[in-house]
Amino acid sequence: MLVPISGLALIPIASFVTLQFPLMVDLFKSTYLPIFGQKRKGDPILIRTLDTLVEILLP
Repeated sequence: MLVPISGLALIPIASFVTLQFPLMVDLFKSTYLPIFGQKRKGDPILIRTLDTLVEILLP
């Protein structure tokens, strides 16, 4: 009895995550990636990590 209820409870959670993920990627890109080829200032290790993360998340 618990398994069908849990399965039905996951439907809205899965749809929310599926719909919000592209918005989170856009938010991440607009916040942390350069605009018009500008160089970013800051920690080079953090910048390299962000670049790697974007390459993984965006095909």
